Amino acid sequence: MSKHMEAAATTQPELFFWERPELDFPLYDDETMGLWQPILLIGSAVAALVSLSFLPDSRMVKSAALFFGPLVPYLIVARGNIFTIIKRPRLGDIILVPVTLILTIAYSLGMGILLYKLGFEIQGNAVYNETRDAVFFAFLFVQLFGEEMVKLNIFLGVLILAFKRTGNRKMSVVVAIIITLFIFGIAHFRAYNGSLVQILLVQGAGSIFALFCYMRSKNILTSYAMHFLQDFLFLI
Repeated sequence: MSKHMEAAATTQPELFFWERPELDFPLYDDETMGLWQPILLIGSAVAALVSLSFLPDSRMVKSAALFFGPLVPYLIVARGNIFTIIKRPRLGDIILVPVTLILTIAYSLGMGILLYKLGFEIQGNAVYNETRDAVFFAFLFVQLFGEEMVKLNIFLGVLILAFKRTGNRKMSVVVAIIITLFIFGIAHFRAYNGSLVQILLVQGAGSIFALFCYMRSKNILTSYAMHFLQDFLFLI
């Protein structure tokens, strides 16, 4: 066991003020965690995103790739225990969803207006041109859970690596947040016609609210619910 892990094992983790003291992130302080597990988490998430450029232009196929691509590797690393990230929602979790939904909509619209005023051309997602029937929303329902799993795998993978290296939980969380938002933003490069500033500041940084839902509740269902409602509102 490393000195960092020995110190972590004998002291309580230093939480951020917005975290609940009875909840913590899974896996990152597991002393049996090897190097391959966080690499698998990060690699599977990135592979799922990259595969979208090569898969057939079918929402069913792409939704399945985004759903199973990160989920199966997570279950492997978590030894089949999905309840490390899925929990019964609390009242606070339910309240958290509309609050962060309002914040993310306000941020997205505000940042979009700011970029437009600064002379940047705001790109729309091609998904807005698709037929929005019951089948479309059914696949969207599946796909967005996959997108949250992608973010979660990257976040936890980086958190594990950073914590193993530094033993500093707060620093590791910050590093994991930054890398997660950056990768998730870059993943929208083709969807928004290569508008780099937009995808980093809107799609990337704007995802902090959904990620915060998970970080606060340690329950992916809250970030998933918020993300689905956000996209549903913009689509309709």
